Amino acid sequence: MIRSSGHLPGIPTTDPSALTGAGQARTRYRLAYVTRGLPHYRVPFVQSLANAGVECDIFLAGHLADGFIEPDMRAGAGLSVTVLRPTIPRWRTDVIRAVQEVRSAFILLEHGASLDFTWSLLLTRQLAPVPRILWTHGIERRELYAGRRNAASVGRWWQLKLCDAALCYDEATAARLAERFPQKVVGVAPNSTDGRPLLAARRALAEEGRAHVRARHGMRHAFYLVALGRIVPEKAFHRVVSILTLVRAAGLDAAAIFVGAGSEQESIRRDAARAGLVEGDDVIFTGGISDPDRLAEWLYCADLCVNPGCLGLSVVDCLFSGVPVLAPLPGPRGPFHGPEWSYLTPGTTGWFTRSNRDQAMADQVIRYLRQEVAQRLECEEACVAYAWKHLGVERMVEGLFRVIEPLAARAPRRQRPGGRILWL
Repeated sequence: MIRSSGHLPGIPTTDPSALTGAGQARTRYRLAYVTRGLPHYRVPFVQSLANAGVECDIFLAGHLADGFIEPDMRAGAGLSVTVLRPTIPRWRTDVIRAVQEVRSAFILLEHGASLDFTWSLLLTRQLAPVPRILWTHGIERRELYAGRRNAASVGRWWQLKLCDAALCYDEATAARLAERFPQKVVGVAPNSTDGRPLLAARRALAEEGRAHVRARHGMRHAFYLVALGRIVPEKAFHRVVSILTLVRAAGLDAAAIFVGAGSEQESIRRDAARAGLVEGDDVIFTGGISDPDRLAEWLYCADLCVNPGCLGLSVVDCLFSGVPVLAPLPGPRGPFHGPEWSYLTPGTTGWFTRSNRDQAMADQVIRYLRQEVAQRLECEEACVAYAWKHLGVERMVEGLFRVIEPLAARAPRRQRPGGRILWL
């Protein structure tokens, strides 16, 4: 077990006054957040929790998947970080003991049928009085879109039966779970990144102008498609090479930017070379980016995000950056989008092709890029307006409080040694 302390480097501090009803007006809670690992985009959320009056003990009990960026894990005021890396799947006595030691009022758990620490904390009797909240996409995506149950979907439903509350990423899932489990507290915290740095950077870049920003990067083409996210098989970013080739064959001077890291990157490089695309000119690979200013600059250079595979949190970064998103509709054969696809407004901030073919996606790219500049600017501004109104880490914190408070109201008053009240 490694416990670290210090600060979270490079993360802007959230102003507690920006959180509705948060800060000094809130009762102080103590929360154990148990997850596989903490990606860079989740750090502003836990920092915002601390600024809103939550003592947050973070337990990293697994490993991040391919393509995720994990920051230097050092804690700050109101935060502690404990690393408990697994060896083989097992009953996680180490996690149970570590969570028990901090005597938190609530436990926030990552939801997943294969997560041994989630099963251990849901099934143990040692922590039975402490409410356990599943932070969840909800229904296993293949069951949701294809109607097929497998071991993962059965495991997820069983975990939902065992938990005390569910915190969902979207309203549709929350409504479905609330109907299925009327006795449980179910809430919504829209999955989000911290969009404020992206918005601030976008305003500064707009003063310079897109043509000048592109020129600084040696970008000479008229249009740029961006593939944003982990470069892994389920994202199907290898298809962007084919889509780009079709768009160029239609007479549009277009290129592509791949923003992300993952196991498929070298394969895509080879596909681009075989298609006669020049790296650094026709296709640009930025690698994984955690710095919001760098991310904002590359997204500002893009006209449209093209995502042939599973959509996820990249939708949020695109919306805050004013970049519309194109993807196939989810269906029984895929892609199996995360709930973030519901944040897009079809025909305004997002386009969904009924056919999951490269030609269908290329045709939509062509239609969008051939619109008047003023029409495309309206779409960009609509992206930003939606993100500003509906997304951001502040709204995630508010959503978590809306789950915690009913649970606190049900529980008896309890104190830590020394007299500090854990909840009221």
